[in-house]
Amino acid sequence: MSNAKVEESAKAAADIFQAADPVLVRSMFELIRLLVEEAGSVSAEKVASHLRISHDEAASILKELRVRGAEFDEEGNFVGMGLTLNPTPHRYETNGRTFYTWCADDAIIFPAMFGHTAIIESPDPISGEYIRLTVTPEGVQRVEPTTAVVSRRFMGGTFENVRGTVCNYGHLFASPETASEYAARHTGAGLEVSTADEAFRIGQLMLEQEPLKSVFGHSAGSRERA
Repeated sequence: MSNAKVEESAKAAADIFQAADPVLVRSMFELIRLLVEEAGSVSAEKVASHLRISHDEAASILKELRVRGAEFDEEGNFVGMGLTLNPTPHRYETNGRTFYTWCADDAIIFPAMFGHTAIIESPDPISGEYIRLTVTPEGVQRVEPTTAVVSRRFMGGTFENVRGTVCNYGHLFASPETASEYAARHTGAGLEVSTADEAFRIGQLMLEQEPLKSVFGHSAGSRERA
């Protein structure tokens, strides 16, 4: 991808959050951070304590996120949005704990967002071959196989239904050939394909744009968290 295309993709990714309530966007990422730290479901009480808000305010935020696709267990505890405890094809291991992500792009940029190293494993949806990545806050460190690429769709993406409009199209592929076959099966979706390094750079540039710049400031990827 050219630098111009990388920048264009980053802007399209950031634009998904433009029309959303900034408080809700910030709260979502704080809950993902809390999910990683807790390595388990997050109750409304924990949300209230973490965000320093009332229980009623926490319950309201969780209700708003549920409408937008956030996942909850049978007790009503938060278990994921973007990063989740519920299994998906995209396995995400950090600090000895196993999570999953809604799409490959999420898995690649979360280490920069939250300041940790992750090992990512995901099957090629065409060939079934597993792709493995190691990603740190500073970038992609290992890609197996080295021919692997990433798909994404930002065109028409919305925060109201980010999983359906964006995440469901984000996969890892063992080769450009299988990625092309997947794109051919989804003509009209506006898919683009990049290397893992380019995907990480798109994520970095997305974090430098509003509204995510205000959420993460200069802390994204700046240090390794325990």
